[in-house]
Amino acid sequence: MKVNSPLANMEMYVGSVAKQGDQLVIRSREDSTMPAEVFVAPQDAWDFAKSVCRQPWALLYVLVMPFLGMRGRQEEPSASLLDDPLNKPW
Repeated sequence: MKVNSPLANMEMYVGSVAKQGDQLVIRSREDSTMPAEVFVAPQDAWDFAKSVCRQPWALLYVLVMPFLGMRGRQEEPSASLLDDPLNKPW
């Protein structure tokens, strides 16, 4: 998945998912742009589900998404990641 924010733009590949307290913790794989953890609270999951259900095309896409990934992932970083002014090596 690609994450864009004011702090950084990065590619994050899901490495593991675990339950920690009342949250779901998604940790990145080693080949992600940088190590990352995503904490999903119950309210976040509920907000996501409500947002998807408001748009029929989004619900259909969520159902079809796993099958679209079977074609394989692009191995080389995209040009937009390489030319990104936010992600400067230091």
